[in-house]
Amino acid sequence: MQTSKPKDHDRDSGEPVPTMTRWGGWQLLLPVSLLLWPAFYNTYPLVFADTGTYLDQALRGYAGWDRPPAYSALILPFHLSFTTWPVIIAQAVVTSHLLWLLHRKLVPGATWTGFAAGMALLGVASSAPWVVSQIMPDLFAPLLVIALGLLALVPDRLGRGERLWCAFVALIAVAVHYSHFPLAIGLCLCLLALRQALRARPVKGGILWLGAPVALAAAGWIAVNAVAHGRATMSPFGSVFLLARVIHDGPGLDYLRRVCPEAGYRICAHLDAIRGTSDTFLWEPDSAMNLAGGPKLVAQEAGAIVFAAIAAEPLAQLTASAHNALRQFLAFGTGDGLEPWPGRPGPEAVLNTYFPAREATAYEASRQMTGTLYELARTFSPLHVAAESLAMLACLILAVILRRDPAGLFCAAVLLALIGNAILAGALSSVHERYQARLVWLAVFAAWVAFERLRSLRRSAAPQPGMMKGLACAS
Repeated sequence: MQTSKPKDHDRDSGEPVPTMTRWGGWQLLLPVSLLLWPAFYNTYPLVFADTGTYLDQALRGYAGWDRPPAYSALILPFHLSFTTWPVIIAQAVVTSHLLWLLHRKLVPGATWTGFAAGMALLGVASSAPWVVSQIMPDLFAPLLVIALGLLALVPDRLGRGERLWCAFVALIAVAVHYSHFPLAIGLCLCLLALRQALRARPVKGGILWLGAPVALAAAGWIAVNAVAHGRATMSPFGSVFLLARVIHDGPGLDYLRRVCPEAGYRICAHLDAIRGTSDTFLWEPDSAMNLAGGPKLVAQEAGAIVFAAIAAEPLAQLTASAHNALRQFLAFGTGDGLEPWPGRPGPEAVLNTYFPAREATAYEASRQMTGTLYELARTFSPLHVAAESLAMLACLILAVILRRDPAGLFCAAVLLALIGNAILAGALSSVHERYQARLVWLAVFAAWVAFERLRSLRRSAAPQPGMMKGLACAS
């Protein structure tokens, strides 16, 4: 007689953990379609001003001063100077699979229907499709949270292959953006603390699974920067971003006005050109930074200016940074960055140079280039903001109710990630809705998963009809 294979059990809770079901066919088509519908409507993948640079770096073989080349190298095998559609299809597949894995591992006994309902919620009531459909590394911030969350909170429920997959995603997620490194460090520390609430036995190599991807990404940055820029450091020109923020927060400009021109900084001769926001300082051709010689030269002095300015007015800078972080935490509308990007900056020049003519034609004919896509995104934005705000509140409540369950702890991790993301963005850049919108949609799915877990626990705790009948007979 053929016997069925026994189910795996979670060592912490003793509950049955469902084994992986087949992943493919319509099960893959549905979530991928829900995550790509803005691109289908647009008739072309969504782009940002930086998309051209991300396509260009790998094609021309250089490393820009302001961003690591990892995302450029990652997407090259998918587009191969032929078409950019495979890039966002791959992003949708990876995102769908990680969300499916998260759903199944945090809700033992979860059904495909429950997962599909959660994906439908993301597709309509969150910024997720607008992030996944865009050729930008922003998507990897929420993927980082998912991968590290699984590795920290439910390592016993992951097979070895699943652990390797999550670790690989975490490695890529850190490597594609400089701001993801401090986010990953903070997440690892928070997740290790949250895991203590499970009162679970230590997992062999648990810290290594979390720390190795972050360390490897940092080592990769150092190696690339040593070759490309002659500076064996993680972010050779990152001090320029801090300088822009400190100047436009006030303490930096106050300090320069006190010490210039005697200090001899390159930027002293161009204080009158400081205007607008930190974005103006960083990106405008006639900004004070570019007039002073550009980011690579200014970076040689930026660290000293930032240190001296903060030392002179620490409370003022702390207050400004807290204000920036709060504004960023509350700013997450959909549509920021989806305006038309004709000419430079933008991908048009790269598409015209390296891709078939039909690719540039399709890009120019897209709804984003006519402004129609931006209008649609702004139409959806109030719904997204409302749903994501409610989701954050739900995550807070469910994190308290399920404080000793991985699903509730993942809600807490998402909220902590959102706070950390707002602090980092507020410290390094002007406030932009897209910085928080890239991550806040994960609160919607985390809340849905935790709600399903809560329902599952209550069903299992409720007396069954057969049990009630037996009790009646016994009495």
